[in-house]
Amino acid sequence: MDSRACQALSTVRHECDRIVSSYVEEILPHPVPNNLVHEDRRPDECVDPLLDLVGPGVQLRRREDMTRNNVGVCVRRTMLATVILTTWVASASAQATSAWTATGFVGSYFGASGDAPQASDISSSLTFGGQVSRHWGYVGAELLADIAPKYHIDSVFLNSHPWVNSYMANVMGIWSGRSVEPYVSGGIGGIQMHANVLPFFPGATSNTSVFQTRFGWDVGAGAFGFSGGGWGLRGDVRYFKATTANTLTGTPADIATETLLSGINFWRANLGVAYRW
Repeated sequence: MDSRACQALSTVRHECDRIVSSYVEEILPHPVPNNLVHEDRRPDECVDPLLDLVGPGVQLRRREDMTRNNVGVCVRRTMLATVILTTWVASASAQATSAWTATGFVGSYFGASGDAPQASDISSSLTFGGQVSRHWGYVGAELLADIAPKYHIDSVFLNSHPWVNSYMANVMGIWSGRSVEPYVSGGIGGIQMHANVLPFFPGATSNTSVFQTRFGWDVGAGAFGFSGGGWGLRGDVRYFKATTANTLTGTPADIATETLLSGINFWRANLGVAYRW
């Protein structure tokens, strides 16, 4: 929080304290000492320790004044709630600065598996991608694209290793306003496989290029680091999972690709250069 925000917050707090104190003095003109610890306290005194928040030792006086004093207590508690709420809003407003961030990154996937036996226990490979996000204080949103040009699935139906790409829209929780900003994020989107399928089915004379996409989700955590200016770094570890294909439709090449994509899941770690404005 900058110096102007701190000064504004301090001014709000002092003004609320002044209003509360003057209101209580007007409603309770005859304070008596707080007798919470006194054994000889008269039974017609109403001890209210919450009054110590306004003025230490100030209590309600007599039972015959309880109607007027009960009104005063309600007003006082309302004013105290207003002080707390106003302070919280002022603090949150001072922190809620918005910013855009764009990141390009490289990394690797690991721990991959899927519904098809060929999709399980495969070796890792290079990935790359990008991210664009905006945050408002501690809450943000991001669009995330991740591309694996060689997803090491070995299948007799494929001419080469397929591409596996993910495109996600995420909600973020970020500890902003610091040189190192940890965050968590998660959301939904699509996981896509691009495969070159061999002509194994009747009538095919050449490889068939197939794109299949399934609904998926992701969740992960990481941190931004900014040392000054707009440039910084972003590190991220994230889990992706596609839904299972219960019904297979289309050409034989489509079915072969969708079978390999069904239920695919993997971890991905990356590091990239970020720019904030």
